[in-house]
Amino acid sequence: MVLLTLKTNVDDIQGTGCVTQAAIKAAVWVTKEKVADQRVIIFGAGTAGTGIADQLRDMMVLEGKSKEEATKQIWFSYFRKN
Repeated sequence: MVLLTLKTNVDDIQGTGCVTQAAIKAAVWVTKEKVADQRVIIFGAGTAGTGIADQLRDMMVLEGKSKEEATKQIWFSYFRKN
């Protein structure tokens, strides 16, 4: 039996994360700041929100933050209907 490992792209996770990552990179480029110096609130903790958080955390790590430090700079918020 041969098992194949296929790399996949889940649009809700990676697609939304990539678009958001590009917008944030453009914003910090204009302001001459670093992503690692930002604090981020993500509205919604579904697949798209967690994908965005993962990619932003990884960007912060690439700029010198530890994974733990970067994680502390990202928060989730949500709206609950009554």
